[in-house]
Amino acid sequence: MKILGMTALFAGLCSVLMPSSIMAAEEEAFVFAYRATEPITKEFDDPKKAAAYDKALKTLGCKAKVESHDGHIDITFQQPRWTLVTLQSEELVHKWQDFLNDEGCETLHSEDPEHHEEHDDAHKHAHDKEMEIISFQTKDWVEKHFEKEGTGAEFVVVCKALGCEFKEDIHDGHADVSFRCAKPRTIECAGHEAAESRAEWLTKLGFAVKHDH
Repeated sequence: MKILGMTALFAGLCSVLMPSSIMAAEEEAFVFAYRATEPITKEFDDPKKAAAYDKALKTLGCKAKVESHDGHIDITFQQPRWTLVTLQSEELVHKWQDFLNDEGCETLHSEDPEHHEEHDDAHKHAHDKEMEIISFQTKDWVEKHFEKEGTGAEFVVVCKALGCEFKEDIHDGHADVSFRCAKPRTIECAGHEAAESRAEWLTKLGFAVKHDH
């Protein structure tokens, strides 16, 4: 997504982008997670666009470094851990996903399989023609053990983005997270390579995965 498009997107959607803690009690809440494991730098000539971009990142829970030099502004950000974003509609989720993917971030969002049968124009991604769908499920509970501080909480974010049930037990300096997806869920991937990578990742987590080529 171009910077101009991002500015318009931010202006229209910022008011409905809320912290997860605010939206958690809402029945009609839609979530996705994102991360940027490597630093991403964007260059701006227009201070207003730079300010809007910086504000959008902060709204998404991401801190950025802003530097001015040689007549332009550089904004650098990194978000190594999965971060949850909660919104009020599937349409907003897709728009923010597309924006973050275009910026170089990785995103994670699952849907009910029936979603694709009623996928109207308002929900479609710009790259729908290249999209591949993978489905995943685990009827049995799977437990993961985390020793490093914060990794259990990050995995809970992953569980939420995948639409899984989960149980978290923190004790003796470590965390155990159990999860299951009793009903099938689907993930859209931008192309075959991305779908293969995501399917492999889900399989390693313990899911039964189906990838229709």
